Amino acid sequence: MNIYYVYAYVRSKDSQTAKAGTPYYIGKGKGKRAIQNHPGISVPSDKTKIILIEQRLTNVGACAIERRLIRWYGRKDLGTGILLNRTSGGEGGKGGSKKGRIVSEKRRKQISEAGKGRVHSEESKRKISLSKIGKKRGEFSTTWRENLSKGARDRDRSKMKPFPEELKKHYSKIYSIPVYCITNDTWYDSKKVAAVELGLKAGNIGHCLLGHQKTTGNGFMFSYKKYDGQSFQP
Repeated sequence: MNIYYVYAYVRSKDSQTAKAGTPYYIGKGKGKRAIQNHPGISVPSDKTKIILIEQRLTNVGACAIERRLIRWYGRKDLGTGILLNRTSGGEGGKGGSKKGRIVSEKRRKQISEAGKGRVHSEESKRKISLSKIGKKRGEFSTTWRENLSKGARDRDRSKMKPFPEELKKHYSKIYSIPVYCITNDTWYDSKKVAAVELGLKAGNIGHCLLGHQKTTGNGFMFSYKKYDGQSFQP
């Protein structure tokens, strides 16, 4: 559909690096995109400074023109021109993509410092947990798997700290808690034992026990308590 356009925000006065009337931002969109807020970019209050360069374009055509104009005028963050754009254009989505953005070392440190010591409230943890229910993690890429494997091979195990005995006992206690399979009315010594005997994944059994999913495998349901048909019993 030819509903897209390419637009520019132009300077109202001279700056140190560019003259008035030159563009400081190039974008593409549809509808009211040109007058909506842009993260990190000032939208001109004077609407005459918003120029529609091309109209009635397809999404592909608009992306192509956007990329060409950004390449022509150049980006300030790369030191190649006068635009405040932080990507090369053509991402095709509102807000663009982070691919190609240059983050200064100062900004990296600010982000790092802001994240240190951050503690989520119990309510925040609950909301994060609820937002994850039912979502499945996508397949890992071949490159990611190769990098993970290489990192494990190259790790100098002689420099690794031994696992504290206290934590070993702690996790041993956690993972040795008996679990009850509602589906076949059977107790198992632990999630791991149940997973091995039933051909399931211990992690998925754990999700059932925490209420993150109802069943796993071919409809297996688990609990820490026994179900008598009406209610759970210790």
